[in-house]
Amino acid sequence: MSKTYKTKVHLRKYTLYGIFAFVVITTIITSLCLTVLFNIKEIEVVGNNYYDDKLVIAAGNFRMGDNLFTSNIAESQEDIKDTFPYFKDVKITRKLPNKLIINIEEAKITFVAKELNDKYTFLSKEGRIMKQNVPYLPSGFIVTYGLDLENSKLGENISSGDKLRFDLISRIYEYYPMLTEIVISSITNIKFTVNDKLKIKFGDESNFDQKIQMINAVINSNGPNIEGIIDASNPKE
Repeated sequence: MSKTYKTKVHLRKYTLYGIFAFVVITTIITSLCLTVLFNIKEIEVVGNNYYDDKLVIAAGNFRMGDNLFTSNIAESQEDIKDTFPYFKDVKITRKLPNKLIINIEEAKITFVAKELNDKYTFLSKEGRIMKQNVPYLPSGFIVTYGLDLENSKLGENISSGDKLRFDLISRIYEYYPMLTEIVISSITNIKFTVNDKLKIKFGDESNFDQKIQMINAVINSNGPNIEGIIDASNPKE
């Protein structure tokens, strides 16, 4: 047997030993990471101003001692968001060696919808149902009339029924953030008030951009403190 052949056999054996050792070491390290190392010892909730942090943690199904890497972060994010109506978004991050950070982006009440039962529903700018059956009308928000939210669920966005009407409200709000009231008694009869003193008769949603231009032209020519009524229902007249 040649010396060259023996050398190749030895090199092959060393290579196999090296691969085996690498696999064993990797398996041990992985096992330690998933069992002993990186277990949760601290959970921090950031950006939560409405609920008890302990309730937020519980909604994410986190427990002290759980492993950072075996926890289902994506599922926990959705569970927390679905549980708390005032949460717009939830992002959970791992901070080695043993900390979880639950970052909360809270929704903000923008609209207050008057219901048929004379109670009110709080809505975010995106249409998230934040609170229902409120017996009083709070100040400082845009009051909407004509939305039927009877089948809408707490903590969810308007997804059916009056979504078209709400989308129209949102579209008008983009142009007039100083809205104080908007009435959609029907999709062909839209009215809204800006700054409590300028009333707009908008009609239906046809010629939307042309109507907005007409309204803005009147406001610009009269100044921001304009009062009265603008009839934009037929901008061609």
